[in-house]
Amino acid sequence: MFPYMIASKKIKNDIQIIQNRAIRSIFKVSKFTSQKIMNAISNLTPIDQRILKLCSSFLTKNYNHNTHIKELIDKYSILSITKQSILYQMHLMNCFLYAERRAFHLQADDFH
Repeated sequence: MFPYMIASKKIKNDIQIIQNRAIRSIFKVSKFTSQKIMNAISNLTPIDQRILKLCSSFLTKNYNHNTHIKELIDKYSILSITKQSILYQMHLMNCFLYAERRAFHLQADDFH
């Protein structure tokens, strides 16, 4: 879920296209059918909306179990920042952690 959030717009668009093609194939609808109609038929939401909902659900469920998430949400709740902004901050934190892990692995590879 978080890797999707840091993916480029092109990759996100490609994933949405794959979902749309699958819906068209499964429900045998024309390629000119709008995405709104396909989503209604398939009872699916666009990938971007679904990922944001999953992230929000993840944060809500893990608030009491993960001190890092709790600290982040508490810190930004005090500053009266919206939940959307908190998700964006989680995205930035994920980018930072990814870069940190990558740097760590590169350093570890230098020792081998």
